[in-house]
Amino acid sequence: PKKKLFNGSVTNRESVTVLEAVSADGFTCPPLIILSAKQALLRWFDAIEGDEHISVTDTGYINDTLAYQWIQLFHKWTIGRTIGRKRLVLCDRFGSHLTRQFVEFCEKNNIILFF
Repeated sequence: PKKKLFNGSVTNRESVTVLEAVSADGFTCPPLIILSAKQALLRWFDAIEGDEHISVTDTGYINDTLAYQWIQLFHKWTIGRTIGRKRLVLCDRFGSHLTRQFVEFCEKNNIILFF
């Protein structure tokens, strides 16, 4: 017998976004986990063991502010590992990766954005 699948509804779902970066040699930057909330709860940080970051937005999606903060963290985590002068970041065309502040930071720090 076939079991009917439950798809849920929009009202019982929460969005979570995770930003990750992995280099060709296998090095991984700590993830940025973005939860849908008005404020972060202290208990959410109990399971964090390393350099992971948790942030919140109303939607659970990245915004311009978090994107800019993340690219600064990416720079900090990767600058000492860079062979040569430039680093490459593969991006989708989400608007937070295209703000003037984000793009200028990347240009200033030799981070090439590839869309």
